[in-house]
Amino acid sequence: MRLFKRQSTLEALRMAGFAQSESSQVARYAKLSTLQTGYELTSLGGYSSEVYLLVSGTVLVAKASSDAFELEASFDKPVVIGEISALRDRLYSVASVTAVSSVTAIVFPASKLVELIDASPRLSGIVLSQRSARLYDMTEALKEQRISQWTAYESYLEAIYRNAR
Repeated sequence: MRLFKRQSTLEALRMAGFAQSESSQVARYAKLSTLQTGYELTSLGGYSSEVYLLVSGTVLVAKASSDAFELEASFDKPVVIGEISALRDRLYSVASVTAVSSVTAIVFPASKLVELIDASPRLSGIVLSQRSARLYDMTEALKEQRISQWTAYESYLEAIYRNAR
């Protein structure tokens, strides 16, 4: 991990849409890091003491359900990694997240996330937006699963009906 100075962290936060006062609050606890390809941000079932605000690069998210997908971060659309564990009192990580390209991240202690969310409407918005999107995706997946189960059940009933005749 390559670390940059506080001024670089402030600049990166401003480029990611943080107001100057927010940037100062977040930068008190944060460091700007370059994570190399292959760097593991979180591991499934593990606990990370850090939260990553990704501002450039791509990561691979692999879940226990064998679902895997890539997330691309940019200054216009930052991605937060590790927030679930931080917000849920050290809940174990629900996915492994690995850099698949060089990633620029603003890294801060998980123990400071709630304080930083209170101090930063931008960070709060990023976390809430991301959580909402994940909940929506989960809801859609459950709908598909239920539709699939219902279709299988209908097919089963049809087969019983045909055999009963």
